[in-house]
Amino acid sequence: MIFTIVITQLPFLVTIWYSLRNWNLLRPDGNQFTGLQNYVDIFMDSTFRSSALNSIVITLGCVFLAIGPGHHLRPPA
Repeated sequence: MIFTIVITQLPFLVTIWYSLRNWNLLRPDGNQFTGLQNYVDIFMDSTFRSSALNSIVITLGCVFLAIGPGHHLRPPA
């Protein structure tokens, strides 16, 4: 269990840490803590919101298209 936590949760936590920083790999000395500003910037971007909405619509459409026929093809109880 500890192995699974290390393999899955440590990379997740490091990703969260990186997302809170302004880090350009071309200029590694400019590593600054920005906090939630990166998230504010991305959610204020209309292109991101449009893409996120499209992803949600496509995902829900695929799920309902997969579940619908399966639900109707099951044998009666």
